[in-house]
Amino acid sequence: MTQDIQSRPPEEVLIPPELSGLPLLVWRVRKSEELRWVRIAVLRIIFGVFVLAAWQGISGNLIDARMISSPSQIFTAFIELAGSKNPDGNLWTHFAYTMENTFWGYIAGALVGITLGFILADAEDIAQVIEPFIMAFNGVPRIAYAPLFIAWFGIEREPKIVLVLTIVFFLTFVSTFSGIRSVPQELVNVARVLGGAKFAIMRKVILPSASPWIFNGLKISIPFGMVGAIVGEYIISDRGLGYLLQRYNNEYYTTGIILVIFILMIFVIAVNQILNWAESRVLRWRPTGRTGQETALPG
Repeated sequence: MTQDIQSRPPEEVLIPPELSGLPLLVWRVRKSEELRWVRIAVLRIIFGVFVLAAWQGISGNLIDARMISSPSQIFTAFIELAGSKNPDGNLWTHFAYTMENTFWGYIAGALVGITLGFILADAEDIAQVIEPFIMAFNGVPRIAYAPLFIAWFGIEREPKIVLVLTIVFFLTFVSTFSGIRSVPQELVNVARVLGGAKFAIMRKVILPSASPWIFNGLKISIPFGMVGAIVGEYIISDRGLGYLLQRYNNEYYTTGIILVIFILMIFVIAVNQILNWAESRVLRWRPTGRTGQETALPG
């Protein structure tokens, strides 16, 4: 009996005997650490509904609806634009164009940034020589490079992809480089003493230790990479969400602008959650935090 109790989570031992059915399920959701994600999801939904309800109530009553629109107007605009037969494409056409530009720029920038971060972290002298030049290039606002990329690569997809690439590259490079340099040298020395080859040390010591930094760089890169795609489309394009923002801004169509912003927010949240899931799988070895969950950034 004692062993059975010790092997069960505390909340299972403390279940009130009179609970069953739906009350028991609610009790488990409230108390169980394994169902903490359900509590968080429910609270997020409640908070979102509250914000939307307050927004709907304020719009047209306390604040002019033309300035802040309203959830109902945005939903109506979404239905209309999603099924639009406009010659320049409906909402999904523009969304797909932006996502494709972002995807290729993000993948290329992440691969180059992470690879270069590993290379330079293992070559300290070279890193010290080129670091000022990398930081100088990174310090210039990307919008300043946009006309140059357009002159080099034309007005189609290429300049938007390159713009995203440059943003994602620097964020993933810095996070990877910093993560590898933060690995305790004692761990590396112990692995060497035990006869570990360089590749084995990299795979079993350095990579796992630097993984949280790499994942943080990947997650931070999502919204900033999206900014690159939007800026490129805003400057010169006849498709994409950036083009829609530019067009709606010229038309003073607040509802359309907010709708595009909402679409971008939902996309960033979805991709960030996927990366959080991947991080939790890859970094299962990490010690659990105070709540029993892995100590990752909130999703």
